Amino acid sequence: MKKTLVFIFFAFFPLFYAGAASPLEINLNKTEYFPGDKIIMKTEFINTYTQEVVGVLFCSIEASNNEMPPMPTMIEINLKPGEKSEKLECAMTIGEAMPEGIYRAQAEVMDQNKTTVIKNEKEFIVSGTKKMFEADALLCADIECTERKVVFMQGEKVYIRLEGNSGDISVNAFVDDQSIVFDNNLAIFEATKEGSFALKINLEKQGFVNQEIDKDFAVIAAPAKIKSASVCQVDNKCTGKETEQNCPQDCVIVKSKIFSQGNIIFSIVLLVAVGFIVVGYKIMKKKDEKNSV
Repeated sequence: MKKTLVFIFFAFFPLFYAGAASPLEINLNKTEYFPGDKIIMKTEFINTYTQEVVGVLFCSIEASNNEMPPMPTMIEINLKPGEKSEKLECAMTIGEAMPEGIYRAQAEVMDQNKTTVIKNEKEFIVSGTKKMFEADALLCADIECTERKVVFMQGEKVYIRLEGNSGDISVNAFVDDQSIVFDNNLAIFEATKEGSFALKINLEKQGFVNQEIDKDFAVIAAPAKIKSASVCQVDNKCTGKETEQNCPQDCVIVKSKIFSQGNIIFSIVLLVAVGFIVVGYKIMKKKDEKNSV
């Protein structure tokens, strides 16, 4: 029993002495990175233990505040005591909007039972990146934006309200090729033509990443006003709560189709009936002629 315990205790006892370099080495090409820089992390493992190590060598890069999830890379290893693994590389490029702060380059060796044999990490700094800001555009039926819509009647005004602009944002907006001007975060588009339209807004703020907002809406000609875009599905099917009043582009079209189909069926039945009458009349006429002879 004692021999077994001693063996387990010394199974992964390191052969290196205190103060020596870690058998799981991490090398970084820099200690501080800026937008556009490439992080290159290289790691290798030397088996300084008293027995063979069979498992996996991982490397990953992650944020210390957990804002960015780890992106691990791995290789399988099978090393006898004293043997060295091949070098494993993890790399990534610093994006313009990557959060500033402290990050970790991590390396880990796990055995076949997914037990950590050894782990190491190095910290580095990301600086000079831009922050994100939140903004959105609402398409509304009125100036107070109490009703949001995506389908408008020809002749209506499309009220476009910009949210998230505190006054320090440069706004460039277009509906198709027509420039839209915002005044106090509100723009008005005259829906004079039928069709589908694309609203594109580009937002620029000093020290922040540029934002783009894309919204699509439609303008239709119909005899009644659509009360709620959430009710009207615009799928050529008059179903659910859709009526001629709140969804003319579905219900008017569908009813006209049904009417047209009904006319066709009625016409066919009428023609067949007339055919039978004509044939019957001819047969009766021939019988009368024979009887008279």
